[in-house]
Amino acid sequence: MPNKISRRKALAAGAVSAGSLITHSQPANARTEPVKKSSEPYLSPWSSSENAQSAVAPGTTPVRLACSAFPLRYTESVNITESVKQVRANGYTASIGGGHDWLNAPESAITELKSALKTHDVLFAEMHICANNLHPDPAEQRAQHDLVVKAIEAAERVGSRTVTVCLGSRNPRGVIYPHKDNWTDDTWRASVKAVKQIVRDTSGMKVSLGMEAINMSPLNNPRAHVRLIEEVADERCRVCLDPQNMLNVTTYFRTTELLNECFDLLGENIHACHGKDVLLDHERMLPKYDWVVHGQGNMDYVTYLSQLSNMKYPRSLLLEFLADDQYPEAKKFVEDTAKKAGVTIYS
Repeated sequence: MPNKISRRKALAAGAVSAGSLITHSQPANARTEPVKKSSEPYLSPWSSSENAQSAVAPGTTPVRLACSAFPLRYTESVNITESVKQVRANGYTASIGGGHDWLNAPESAITELKSALKTHDVLFAEMHICANNLHPDPAEQRAQHDLVVKAIEAAERVGSRTVTVCLGSRNPRGVIYPHKDNWTDDTWRASVKAVKQIVRDTSGMKVSLGMEAINMSPLNNPRAHVRLIEEVADERCRVCLDPQNMLNVTTYFRTTELLNECFDLLGENIHACHGKDVLLDHERMLPKYDWVVHGQGNMDYVTYLSQLSNMKYPRSLLLEFLADDQYPEAKKFVEDTAKKAGVTIYS
């Protein structure tokens, strides 16, 4: 008669058997070798900030300041000379335009504008156009393209040196909104094609395209700027530098490195600059940024201004994205920072 196995012994044997299966029953292709060590940098975009050159030696080129609260716009009722004088009265030596309103101005208005700019030593630094050159609807994309062409024609009339242009987004809502297809090879090829078409349709004009980075677009870092310039291969495709539009959680605490990389890679291709500041909410898990007065965020303005002072000729730095009553505080911060850095603000 076979020996009886107690319930306790049966359970113990079953447990040992299950453990043996867990320990030894592995798939034939199971990975058993140790994970290989990698020498590749794994922190993005810089592995260390220890070598960041936070103290760029200042140069002798002054920086012109502009402010989005004092644009130069054309209407039939505008007093052109007074508009230019207002820019100067508020302590700025550069200004901007928007859209293509100057395209329809009579020649007498253009003459008055140029005379006032010269008399009061104000630079018409940029013409802005916020057009979606990547709009998913072909008809709407063509309409957006035409807006850019008109803005360039308007800039040519008033003597502005550059038109600030964004690539756009596959999101039909607008250029600042994300879309899953924004960072694909197809979208990049469409971007290059769109810029080339703008250049062709404004052939013979002197105005440069100041391509501006947008966080949610394929043009959102200095290396993308370099590649766009190379692939468009036209001397008019240049840069409106906006480092704030390149910020994300990996670059927010590395603005010194970001700025140095921008100027190292882009140099004299930078035709105009934008200046604003953002503050990352430190009490949230997911990133949330707020526009703040310059100096209240994390942008390294000592490096920004010092790099600008090493350019071959004065660039404009547009203060933007604030309420009108906040600009005096922002302007004072920029001027105080420039003094601290040994940089001259054009006056």
